[in-house]
Amino acid sequence: MRTEIKTAFLKKIPFVLLIYVFGSIFCRYYQLEHELLYDGSLVEGAFMHRTLLILTVTFLLGFGITTYCLKKLRTHRACFSSHPLPIILQAAAAAALICGNVMQLLSGREPASVYTMVSVALVGVLPYLGIASGICILAFALLVKDGKKPSPLLYMLTSVYLVVRLIVCFQEWNTDPSIHDYAYELLAAICCMLGCFQISGFGFDKGKRRIATFWCLCAVFFCSISIADLLGNTSELFINAGLLLLMLTHGLQLLYANEDIEEELPQSPAAEGAATEEATKLPEE
Repeated sequence: MRTEIKTAFLKKIPFVLLIYVFGSIFCRYYQLEHELLYDGSLVEGAFMHRTLLILTVTFLLGFGITTYCLKKLRTHRACFSSHPLPIILQAAAAAALICGNVMQLLSGREPASVYTMVSVALVGVLPYLGIASGICILAFALLVKDGKKPSPLLYMLTSVYLVVRLIVCFQEWNTDPSIHDYAYELLAAICCMLGCFQISGFGFDKGKRRIATFWCLCAVFFCSISIADLLGNTSELFINAGLLLLMLTHGLQLLYANEDIEEELPQSPAAEGAATEEATKLPEE
């Protein structure tokens, strides 16, 4: 009975997620069009910032409780399927990420005047890291398709890109006096970085399904809100769309992981020796 209730509840989660995604996009677009002035201040009678706050708090609480109730899984084979659909979605996410970074590379992103020399160097290397991350994501998908366990380095490198991206973007946002202008993009960048970092743990068979699912779904929510902010920035829109699709794919895979798969973690040499010694002992007369 308990399993049936849990299954029925999990089936409703994608519909709830869709409501939050499209509702947040609409609310943020309305706020940007009608309630935010050019200096980042709110017009008199603005209310959408409260609506977005309610959506954010209820999403974090609701999905936090949901992911806490999931069964703990650690291994890669228990959480990531070789089904063609997630593989295709990951490949599409990688393509969008590569495309967005190639566009930034060709357009030449100008560093802000407040940047230090280190920050200027990070701005120059960021598109290359983004392209490399897209290739890593594609390699991850192809290895899963072939039934192999991908190296954790693939998503560790992607996490490095997202850390550098967060540093570069935050220094740009930090010059803005109003947090209303960049709050959701900042949260999206943080959640994507933490989500990719947690996914890399499954390459060691030491993943944490609950926290990884939570960060991936949070990234989906905040990347969705950020779509409204990036409608005039094609390269960033491609990058955001790629990260959104990637986090959505992994979030749903983790959410609907096969809990019936028995996780057989490799034993340490000492444990294996003890087990062999125990097996070879003669029964006492």
